[in-house]
Amino acid sequence: MRPGQYKGEIRPVHGPSWLARGSDTESHLDQIVDFITTHPMEFVVLTMESTSAAQLTHPLKEKLCQMLLAKFKHYMVTLQDELCLATVTMGQLWELDKRIVVIVESALLPDIPDAKNVYDKQGLYNWSVV
Repeated sequence: MRPGQYKGEIRPVHGPSWLARGSDTESHLDQIVDFITTHPMEFVVLTMESTSAAQLTHPLKEKLCQMLLAKFKHYMVTLQDELCLATVTMGQLWELDKRIVVIVESALLPDIPDAKNVYDKQGLYNWSVV
C-alpha cells in the first residue's frame, strides 16, 4: 500500500501520481482487519511504501503509524514475540494468534529520535530504499 496526502488526509496512491480521492487509507486497513479476523489461518504481509508524488507531513506520518498500530495490535508480529521471521513456522504464528507483519518504509516513519527502533519494537518493521 502506498499512502499519500490529499487535502490534509491520508489517501491510497494508485499509479505514479494518482491519489484515490474517493477512498481513504483507514477503510482499506479496516478491510484487512476484517480479512484477518474472519480468516484466522491466513497470514498477511503488509508493506507500506512511500511515494514522492504525495509526501506525508510529520503529523500525518504519526497518524499513519498510530493507525497501523491501533488496527493491527492484537495480530501483529512484534519484537516482543521473540520470533525469527526467517525461520518461524505457521504453527508458531497460529499458536500466538499472529496474523500480520507490517513493514513500513523508513520515509513514512515520523521524524523523531530513534524512530526506527521505537516502531520496530511495537511491530512496524522498517526498511530503507537505497
